[in-house]
Amino acid sequence: MRLNNYHQLQKFKFPWYCFCTRKEQWAAPNTVCVLEGPKGSGKTQLTLEFMKQHAGSIYFSFAGLSGDMAIRFFCDKLNLRTDMEHCNDWGTAFAKLAGVIANGRIVVVFDHVDTFSGRDDFLAALSSFINHPDSPRAFIVLPMGDSTCLRGKGITAYAIHSTYRTIANIKKSFPTLSNKDVLRLYAVSGGIPSLLGEYNTNLSFEENLKSWLSYDSVFYRFLPELMKEHFRAPETYNALMYSIATAHHRISEIAKDVGFPYNKCDKYIGALQAIGLVKSKQQGGSKRSLYYLANSYLSFWYRYLYPHLDRITPTVDNALFDRILSELDSNFTIPCYHQGCRRWLKHHASLYPSSMVDLLQREQDEPLMVNLEQGETVTFEVSLYAHGHMLLAKLPGSLHERYDKALFLKTIKAAEQANLFYNNTVIIFSPHRFSDYCVHEVSKLPNVKLITIERLKY
Repeated sequence: MRLNNYHQLQKFKFPWYCFCTRKEQWAAPNTVCVLEGPKGSGKTQLTLEFMKQHAGSIYFSFAGLSGDMAIRFFCDKLNLRTDMEHCNDWGTAFAKLAGVIANGRIVVVFDHVDTFSGRDDFLAALSSFINHPDSPRAFIVLPMGDSTCLRGKGITAYAIHSTYRTIANIKKSFPTLSNKDVLRLYAVSGGIPSLLGEYNTNLSFEENLKSWLSYDSVFYRFLPELMKEHFRAPETYNALMYSIATAHHRISEIAKDVGFPYNKCDKYIGALQAIGLVKSKQQGGSKRSLYYLANSYLSFWYRYLYPHLDRITPTVDNALFDRILSELDSNFTIPCYHQGCRRWLKHHASLYPSSMVDLLQREQDEPLMVNLEQGETVTFEVSLYAHGHMLLAKLPGSLHERYDKALFLKTIKAAEQANLFYNNTVIIFSPHRFSDYCVHEVSKLPNVKLITIERLKY
């Protein structure tokens, strides 16, 4: 299924306007538009959709090409015979491009520049072209995973960031899916557009998942291809990623699990952090870092596919598949949903005092259990206290949890008991719609917010 890129395409509106009116960075001739994002975030697809809005656009990809072949094929793209035109360097190629642009083609896309072996020669020629006063103006787009290769090249970059999809994005793209399956799909795919695009809405979630677990699927091959792009010998890094996926988060734990020296683990994990596959955080007042995989897709792949790379049949066996389904919600769906809720809290700073925002960003929150009458308890999974104000967030413990009158009143009563009620900000998350009673009551309580999965944008 092709995802809806409407909101992502809107990111091109401002730079295109500036290019056409010669405002902002585009007042100077040496600005290019860089579409930056991780592998699988849909950079190429988004670029192609932008090109469709501008007839005569030129697209060229460096993927898999050597320097000489790239020049040759680029000139072929311009309908120039390389053997007759002597197009054997990038300076000549850009001179030919100038003649084509003069005929009205003003959007030019160079894809995969950052992974191109001859990128230094190409970027030097590109810089000369866009900085030359006689060159025709072109709206040049460079989709890439890492834009650091542009530094010191005389090229001004306007950055557009292509990101993985949020829970709300997936809900909007798959309106026929149940909320439960939306959350499951987010957990398994990590919100990666190139994986989401493989989801078949004519099949059930279970049927899609079984198909994805086949070793010839995009879902199966995406991670090995990613690792090969970055590492000559990914086997060592795979071992570290598997260790983290199986609940080893300190360097000492990881080193013991894989049998590597501490300094070697530290070096390799640093490399994984540099490409965005591993993230670290400090817990409490400790200076020691805890390491986690950056995306739920990575955790799922290493937990369930990595130990079974030696299987001889394309499809996963029924015993493993049943085990995955039995563990999916508790091990992945609920934790991923909770992470999405926490990201929402961090991105809505206007709701809380600034001191509380800082605590949220540093993840200094703690769960708070409130004891009610008759032995009942309510746990707020996120609680923060600063200068008399308290932030209380209620995260669902089950995908089946629904907020009716009784559960809502119980939660509000616990918030009243925890702190002076109107000094509280109470955020209640639910995987399902709230009852009409809840919505009506909250309309009278400005410090209480109800958040369904449709609103989980961050």
